[in-house]
Amino acid sequence: MFDYNNFCKIKEYNSSWIGPGEREFCLLPTTLNKNSYYDDQGYLITDSVGDLRSINKKIDFTYKINKHGFRSNHFKPVDSEKITILTAGCSHSFGEALPEELRWQNFLLKSLKYSNLEWFDVSSMGASFRLVTRNVISFIRNYGKPNYVFIVFPDVARDFMFNDKENKFNNVNSNTRHIIKQKEHNIPQNFIDYTLSFNYYDALMKAIEYIWYLEEFCKTLNIKLYWTSWDNGLEEIFKNLNFKNFVEQKWQHGLNIDNLEYWDMANDNLHRGSSWTSWQGKSFSEVMLND
Repeated sequence: MFDYNNFCKIKEYNSSWIGPGEREFCLLPTTLNKNSYYDDQGYLITDSVGDLRSINKKIDFTYKINKHGFRSNHFKPVDSEKITILTAGCSHSFGEALPEELRWQNFLLKSLKYSNLEWFDVSSMGASFRLVTRNVISFIRNYGKPNYVFIVFPDVARDFMFNDKENKFNNVNSNTRHIIKQKEHNIPQNFIDYTLSFNYYDALMKAIEYIWYLEEFCKTLNIKLYWTSWDNGLEEIFKNLNFKNFVEQKWQHGLNIDNLEYWDMANDNLHRGSSWTSWQGKSFSEVMLND
């Protein structure tokens, strides 16, 4: 039975809510150590964000997390005197297991070379089409409209689902390994439930609808939107649907002429490395400058 009193306590239903969905990045003073602390501007500085450190066991970079749990400048009202860019995506855009300077957003900003740029980011690990769209719209509702929005969407096998035990929403994804290794890895029940009920066609339709809404939303507000997905399986689908703001993925793994770190893979040996992030950032900038 629906509990109205409980509903009022669930923060994600609030129209002003904005967050990473998967982890709150909240450290109590009693749990802080030499590698995790809050700086004098209120950012969480930490070297532990779930990466497996498969390549370098002792990484020499940290994550700078803002008050809302994003790897971004603190959010504030958009300055109409500046060119404001908002970026979004999942862990590939959060830059999991990569230093800040190797995220695709930084390659984008460097390629633009504007002196009056202001940038904010709402990328989060495990994010779905639903959560990415929600956070973009929530940012605009709370802080005003940016001039540009750049998004790298994930695959469609993800969602933002209510967790009865925690009484809040969590990121979930469909994977048969959740069922096979449920006890071994202590997989949360909502991951199991989502996997058992997952239908690809339904998930794809939801993703398409979120993009339709977002494209029309940005068009109405006169916001320039550019988006793509790192999932190569979605490339032909999106190309054939005549989306207005879709940017094709034409990335090819090339030579590391700039001698960038983590070229092939990020430090966890799971996420794409700087060969892709450098290309993605420059690809977005080229589309923007040629528009």
